Amino acid sequence: MSIEKQKTEKELKEQNQTIVNQAQEKFNNGKWNRAIQLFNKSRELSAQNGWSDGIKFAEEMISKSKENEKIENEALVKKKAEEKAKKVAEKEALAKKKAKEKAIKAKEKAELAMQKAEEKARKLLETQALAKEKARPLSEEEILALKEAEEKARIEKEELEKKK
Repeated sequence: MSIEKQKTEKELKEQNQTIVNQAQEKFNNGKWNRAIQLFNKSRELSAQNGWSDGIKFAEEMISKSKENEKIENEALVKKKAEEKAKKVAEKEALAKKKAKEKAIKAKEKAELAMQKAEEKARKLLETQALAKEKARPLSEEEILALKEAEEKARIEKEELEKKK
């Protein structure tokens, strides 16, 4: 192997190691797509140079990245579904609360209307009783007392007229 070829191979290995290091960093930070891209690049470079260990490592890391991405996406979907369910439950609870408040107000309004109706009926009964009292025929004693009062008033009036 020539020195020039050895140098090129050394540079390629360094380049591949740099790519692998960057891919590992992205993997560790949960940047799955970027990690997959970099591991693919390392796999291609390893394949071009016949580095079977590099190909195997890159494929394992691509597989792990895809699996982690899948798990993360499933967790995200689950979280969104839970948040949506929570919002729906909160809306339902609010709707129930408003319906209950509305029912309480309607009940209070009905009770007030009932009280007013009862008061009106009571006043009507009182008025009717008073009217019955006024409409009943006078007893003989009441007639006699009324005649005496009228006679007394007539006499007083005549006396007043005489004094004038």
